[in-house]
Amino acid sequence: MNSQQSEAADLFIESRSMMNGVGVHRDGPGSVDSLRKSAEKGSPAAMFMLAQLYENGLLIPTSYREYHVWLRKAAECAHRQAMSVLGHYLLWGAEGFVRNDQEGYMWIQRAAALGHAEAAETLDARPKGTQGLPALPTMTPWVLNPQSRAELFLSAFEHMNGIGIEPNQEKTFLLMKSAAEQGIVEAMDFLSHFYGVGFGVDADQVESVRWVKNAVDAGHSCSMGKLGTWYYHGALNLPEDEKLGFDLMKRSADLGNPEALVFIAKKYYFEQKFEQALGLVREAANANHIEAIMMLAQLHLREGAGLTQDKPLVSKLLRRACKYQEPNAPNFLLENGHAPFKIRQGGITPIAAEYTTDDERAYALSAFAHGNWGQVTALHWELNDKNVEEGNYVYARYPLDQQRTLEITADGLRSFYISLQEESNQVQERERWNEWLIAFIMAPM
Repeated sequence: MNSQQSEAADLFIESRSMMNGVGVHRDGPGSVDSLRKSAEKGSPAAMFMLAQLYENGLLIPTSYREYHVWLRKAAECAHRQAMSVLGHYLLWGAEGFVRNDQEGYMWIQRAAALGHAEAAETLDARPKGTQGLPALPTMTPWVLNPQSRAELFLSAFEHMNGIGIEPNQEKTFLLMKSAAEQGIVEAMDFLSHFYGVGFGVDADQVESVRWVKNAVDAGHSCSMGKLGTWYYHGALNLPEDEKLGFDLMKRSADLGNPEALVFIAKKYYFEQKFEQALGLVREAANANHIEAIMMLAQLHLREGAGLTQDKPLVSKLLRRACKYQEPNAPNFLLENGHAPFKIRQGGITPIAAEYTTDDERAYALSAFAHGNWGQVTALHWELNDKNVEEGNYVYARYPLDQQRTLEITADGLRSFYISLQEESNQVQERERWNEWLIAFIMAPM
């Protein structure tokens, strides 16, 4: 392995260690910085992880322009999942990508060649008469001959996720075990999981516990939380010990593990120690932990016991939770008097209009346009109060062209649908959690 690949592997380990709080308090910005450097040095695994962070707005602001860039880079480096995702988005014209069937099927073909099941199904269902596909290029793992312990870990990651090679559980296990035995703490945590579920090796609870304890001894905060949960509930044949379990969770929380922060905050919450719970929940919510965001909203609806009611903040938090597709957030939002649309003079304007950049606005619109429905470019929606069939109310209607109309409807303010009304009166419905609704609600009022 050349020096650049070796540096990328070290940075990848560094990023995950800071992300998971290994020996130090969880450092999200530092983790992203190291991940970006690893991606810039050519690591496909880092590229795809960086793309996901940009897509979901985790640790860094959402940017679909950057998401597109890093997703495509990962696909070009034969990252199996990246190729499948990119291919499907190009086929659908979704996530801000311009529809391109020929290129979409090309990436689908490459992902299918590496054993991606969904890509293979899409390829098999390709319409007859579709233009022929190019010959498959040679695809190889980025890490061909791992030498250092960091390279072993990165190579295990590639075999696990199918980067330039079909996934291989047994090979992944052996590489991860070598990395763990050489002191890579992240590998110890993975190895515990592999033994626990029987990934590439026969399931062995004793070995699973042994490796998670090794990771705990090395300061891995997520492993502390995992072991704490096992002791607290007496899982994996461990003696039930709530005190030891809580102590481990507390150590994990002190290192910034969001799961542990929420665990302890819940205990304080049910003991009505709301002020103590608030600080922990706020820290977890700042790390975009969905349950923490919902808990923080609930706490800010209270008054007294050290809490101050803040309904504008509640609205903002619930919209964040909707962005991450928390199933209870839209109902909670509506029950507290916040609608997903703003009514303005002249009609209803989707909240997507509140976006501040062309990049984000274009994404929000394309999310419900889905490419094959046409490109929605206007931000003005006409108001229509008339009932439609089965008592649904039309919230917004937009003519895509002379034959098609896009409608937003709601049934009792609880179930939302998006419909494409064709001239033939055939209606395609998309249920409540499709991205169009998220695109509306995720933006601040």
